[in-house]
Amino acid sequence: MRRHEDDPGIDDRDGGTLTLPGSYEEPPPDYDFRVADQDTPTEMLGGNTPPYGVPVFEPPVADRPPRDRLWPHLVWEIVLVAACVTEVLLILAQDDKAFANGADSALMLWVATAILLGSGAALSLRAGMPNIAIGAIAIGAGADYAWLVSEGRPFGTALAMALAGGALAGLVIALFSTVFGVPSWAVSLGVAGLLSGLVPALAGSASRSAGSVTPDVHASAGWWLAGAAALSVLGGLALAVPRFRGFVGRSRPTGDPARRVGFVASIAAALALAGSGALAAGAGLLDTANRGSSAAGYTGMAELAMIGFSVALLGGVSAHGRRGGVFGVVLAAALLGLVRLHLDLLGAHAWVGAVISGGTILLGLAVTRGMERFGRR
Repeated sequence: MRRHEDDPGIDDRDGGTLTLPGSYEEPPPDYDFRVADQDTPTEMLGGNTPPYGVPVFEPPVADRPPRDRLWPHLVWEIVLVAACVTEVLLILAQDDKAFANGADSALMLWVATAILLGSGAALSLRAGMPNIAIGAIAIGAGADYAWLVSEGRPFGTALAMALAGGALAGLVIALFSTVFGVPSWAVSLGVAGLLSGLVPALAGSASRSAGSVTPDVHASAGWWLAGAAALSVLGGLALAVPRFRGFVGRSRPTGDPARRVGFVASIAAALALAGSGALAAGAGLLDTANRGSSAAGYTGMAELAMIGFSVALLGGVSAHGRRGGVFGVVLAAALLGLVRLHLDLLGAHAWVGAVISGGTILLGLAVTRGMERFGRR
C-alpha cells in the first residue's frame, strides 16, 4: 500500500521488510562492536556509550627504541682526517725537521695521553653521566703513583693502586648520582674539589719523581700511542652495536631529569663511570711518566679536563649522550696535538693552549648539533 508517490511501500515478497531506494553492490562494512552490558542503565539509556555496542580500539603501540645512523660520524671523521693531513703539511712547510730530535716522541705521548682523557670523557658522555673530574682523577693518580714509588712500593703495585683509585672515584660519582638522582656533572665537580684538596694533603704539594722503576716511555712512544688508539677504537666499535650502546646509555635523561634511574641503568652508569675514571687515571700515569714527575698540588686539573672533553666533543661524541663514532676520539686528539706543535713552532704563548681547548669545546658542541640532527633514524 502506497500513501504517496515517494513512499517506498511494503514489499510483500520478503515478509514485510522495508525496501529503500537503490541497492548495495557490496555488503556494508562490518564493524567490530562489542555488545554493551545490558545491566548498565547509563549505557542503555543514553550514556556516553551507544546502546548498540562499544567500539573496540587497538591498544596504543609503544614507541620504537631510538636508532642511530653511523654515517654522519664517519663523514665527520673523514673531515678530521683531511684536517690532520692539512696540519701536517703546514707544519712541514713551517719546518721540515719539525718531527726530528725527539719531537715525534713527545707528540706521540701527548696524543696518547689526550686519547685516554678523551676516551674517559667520551665514555661518560655516552652513558649520559658526564664526568668532569677526569682532570682531577688524572693528576691524583699521577701523584698517588709517584708517592707510592717513593715509599718503596713495587711498580706493579703502585700502578694497580693508582688505576683502582681512579675507578673508585668514578664509582663514587655514579653511586651519588644514581642514589640521589642528581646530575653527574655536579657530583663530579664536587669530587674534583675534594681531590684538589686531598691530593696535596696526602701526597704532598710538591712534585715527586716518578722513580727509576718507571719505564722510559719515550723509547716506546709509538707503542703507547698504538695501545691508546686501539683501546679507543675498540670501544667505539663495541658501542656501535645497538644493544650495547643502549645498555651503556640507559642513564641518558629522557623525561623528568629529577627522577632516579632504575637498577639496570644504575649498574650501567657505575660501569661506565668506573671505566671513565680508570681511563683518566691511565692518562695521568702516562703524563707522569712522560714528564718524569708528578704535578705539583692540583696544577693542571682543569687543563686536563678541558683537553679530554675537547677531544671527545670534537671527535663527534654527542653532548646529549649515546651517540658517537669509532675513530673520532683518536683523530681529534691527533689534530689537537698537531695544532699545538704548529703553534709552538710559531712561538705562541702558553695561554694559547687553554684558548684552543675552550674554543674546541664550543666547536664540538656545534658538531653535537649536527650529529643529533642527522644521526636520528
